[in-house]
Amino acid sequence: MAHYLSNKELLKEIRKCKEQNRDQPSPELVKMFQKLVKNVMRKMYYDNKQDYDDCYQGAMIDLCTKWDNFD
Repeated sequence: MAHYLSNKELLKEIRKCKEQNRDQPSPELVKMFQKLVKNVMRKMYYDNKQDYDDCYQGAMIDLCTKWDNFD
């Protein structure tokens, strides 16, 4: 399986945003979060589309609001 996102790239972007004292993630970091969530969710089964959407939305909200706690 090809690597869709490397830990090194993700940490580099998080540190870059922290150095810039951003209060929200950069557009590039959001794209990385989207790739991460979509690839993790492919391994799960959902009975209906609404469950999938709720899970995706919850994960993105958590990542985009708590991204600055990562290092």
